[in-house]
Amino acid sequence: MASPVSSWMLRVSGPVTKRGFRFFCLVTVVVSAVLVSAQPRLAKTLAIYVVDVEGGNATLFVSPSGESLLIDAGNGGMGAPRDAGRIIEAARDAGLAQIDHVIITHWHGDHYGGLAELASRIPIRHFIDHGPNVQPNDATDTFLGHGEAHSGQTRRHDSRCGSRRARGDVGW
Repeated sequence: MASPVSSWMLRVSGPVTKRGFRFFCLVTVVVSAVLVSAQPRLAKTLAIYVVDVEGGNATLFVSPSGESLLIDAGNGGMGAPRDAGRIIEAARDAGLAQIDHVIITHWHGDHYGGLAELASRIPIRHFIDHGPNVQPNDATDTFLGHGEAHSGQTRRHDSRCGSRRARGDVGW
């Protein structure tokens, strides 16, 4: 004797064939997947984009509130358009129209070199570095001397060892 559930299914659709049962399972799985994917995300998370800048560094953090922090900006010279383009691609993927904070860890060309190109393509609100260049280099000193690192709309902060900043839901 069949269980009440299976006999109900048999009566609703008539005789169940293997092909019909497989089709029913496939439709159930597809409908379930569509319903689950259509639900809005309940909680946003911290997003981290590690950008390939071929030898240098560039890491973009986007907080749950949408505030962004980019650490380093990749290479200068011929690599600057490539690296800035990759950073812009990550920013667009994150839904950003601007980068809130950029930190340059040190004045080596593979860490700050792409900054002028990046700033020409996307607004940067705050620019943070460790202060003056302590390793004299003509290219770096020229870059810093001409203010190419930030536009008039960007605020620059010199951070010293041990200093702490809190912005929105990001504290660093």
